[in-house]
Amino acid sequence: MERSTDGFYRDLMGLFDGFLDRLGDTLSELADRAATNHQASSYLQAMRLVRRYRDTCRDAFRDSLNRHAERLARGRSWPAAELGPEPDDMSLIGIAELEETLAIQKLVAEAEDRYRDLLQALSAGLAEPLNRKTLPLTVNPIGPAVIGAALRRSLAELTGIDPLVKLDLYKLFGTQVMERLAQPYRDCLARTPGGEHRGLGRALSGRPGPTRSRPGETSRPKPDAPAPSGVVPFATLRHLLEERRPRVPAGRLEVAVETGELLAALTRLQRNPVADLEMTDQLRLWVDQALGLDSSRATDRGLGPVDETTLQLVFLLFEHLLSDPMLPDPIKVLIARLQIPTLKVALLDKSFFDDPRHPARCLLNHLAQAAVGWTDDGDRSARSLFGRIESIVERIIGDFGQDLSLFAELDAELATDLAREAELARTWETKARQKAEVKAHNSAAEQAVTIAIRQELQGYRNVPQALAALLEEGWLPVLRAIYLRDGPTSEAWNEALAMSSRLLWSVCPKYTAEERRELLRAIPPMLRQLRLALAAQVPDQHKIARWFKELQALHMTALRGDGDTVPARDASAAEPGHERAPSTPDRPEAEAALPEPLPRLIPGTWIQLDRDEDGKVRMKLIWLTADRQRLLFVDRHGRRAIELAVDELAELIRSGLAVIVGHQDDIIVDRAVAAVREAIET
Repeated sequence: MERSTDGFYRDLMGLFDGFLDRLGDTLSELADRAATNHQASSYLQAMRLVRRYRDTCRDAFRDSLNRHAERLARGRSWPAAELGPEPDDMSLIGIAELEETLAIQKLVAEAEDRYRDLLQALSAGLAEPLNRKTLPLTVNPIGPAVIGAALRRSLAELTGIDPLVKLDLYKLFGTQVMERLAQPYRDCLARTPGGEHRGLGRALSGRPGPTRSRPGETSRPKPDAPAPSGVVPFATLRHLLEERRPRVPAGRLEVAVETGELLAALTRLQRNPVADLEMTDQLRLWVDQALGLDSSRATDRGLGPVDETTLQLVFLLFEHLLSDPMLPDPIKVLIARLQIPTLKVALLDKSFFDDPRHPARCLLNHLAQAAVGWTDDGDRSARSLFGRIESIVERIIGDFGQDLSLFAELDAELATDLAREAELARTWETKARQKAEVKAHNSAAEQAVTIAIRQELQGYRNVPQALAALLEEGWLPVLRAIYLRDGPTSEAWNEALAMSSRLLWSVCPKYTAEERRELLRAIPPMLRQLRLALAAQVPDQHKIARWFKELQALHMTALRGDGDTVPARDASAAEPGHERAPSTPDRPEAEAALPEPLPRLIPGTWIQLDRDEDGKVRMKLIWLTADRQRLLFVDRHGRRAIELAVDELAELIRSGLAVIVGHQDDIIVDRAVAAVREAIET
């Protein structure tokens, strides 16, 4: 159990460190917005207490978690997490303690509701070493109840804090910690022995289970939606890097460069052409030179630990961003110029790594989502997409000092432009999709009726050429019309197939009086139905008349007991191998031989095609047939359409003429942050 939970506790402590890091700034902001001097004083007093007792709160939080886990592992009793007084004791406590209890119980209940599937799976996995079938949520050592109890124990160290301020701290803990546990829970589940064999597909895949709506809840994505992998607390990344960073040699004195001096040096570099360099090693060299740092001297100044970590993380982040196939190469050159401004953002606001909705992150994500479909057609004017991205980059480089609102402003402008273009593109995509659906439906109808007629003919031996022509040239259009109008499961379709069988049966020799009477009774209604159906689908009346004349002759032959048309099943004993064709056509098992990404293609996926006449073009998958054998792609405007068979695309990928570059909903910065963490850990 310890091995599977160690990683979770490390992630949780990283989130808790980020929560503590944010407390000071949050309390300061609340003090600025306070309506009365008393409220402002309460927030400032809490800020001082948090900064003074930060380490004590952290130790209390960690010790509470460890103590519960150890008691559970060693003892037979199951100690439930203590969130507050029991209901029977409520009358003995004050209003403030009651409000605190209710606040933390609300935090825990919401988290248990949000992560229900994950927690059930984890409880089953963690109970196994204890010889139990499962663990109650109040006992699960990594469950919300235990975390909530640890939080209460931690904040108890802040004696003298205003009770109303403490409620604000619980709210912040909810957004900074409780709402960010999805990925740590998934990682823990993946490390739990046997976790992959417990039927836990939904929990591991990240699809949230049903949740109860809460009053006032907004429609923003839940923290446990498919993108939480990008939510990696800055404190977690910092600790991971610090563990790997070599210690300062003995005798070397590092005098930390102030963050303000570093920001000033970065601003100078931002407006210098060297900022256009893509290589992070070269950029770091320029930063050190701008600060007058010299690593070769025995005693020197150096960056503070947090600033040093921030530099490394931003440079690592851009290494992954600039290697992402989602960005076309010319756009990467533009995005690379944002390294210095982004570094300044991260130095000014550590929530850049924590908050997926940070304005600078949103802007980078929207730039990538706009660029994923960009094809270099030579137009780099100010009105082109390339020109607009270039303009945004120039604005940031020229105007960004320390005011982060610039990113929100530019992101809002870009989002408005993209929404307008997306709406127009959707109109064209709808038309292309409808056209493809009609084409596919017609193709499916053609295939279905051809197979149906072929199967009917294969059910008999020695079918007269005249009847075969009537079925293939006359009855086939009738079947096609019924398929398109009513579908292959309709009564009309089944009746039309039965007519095919009756026609073939009617030309077989009739040897007994009963068989001849049956045929004579069947011919008049059969011919009436046949004539009406053919007249509606075959415009050539002379051809219909010839078919009926030939069919009449065949019926006379059958009534005399002549002719050699017989059901194939009757002839199969004498001539083995003549069996009725299967009811469905053979389909190649395409997916078995496809490159790995192809079976998972979904609408919204972008590919890059290397076409001789147009160079490299990017196209988005907007539709595929039910059997996944035909794929329809359009350009980012939704106008230019290309249809490919899945085996064609597979061959293009194998030959290097096509590559899957991403999905329209991919969040490039979140993916890069997750990649940074993985790179640090490995």
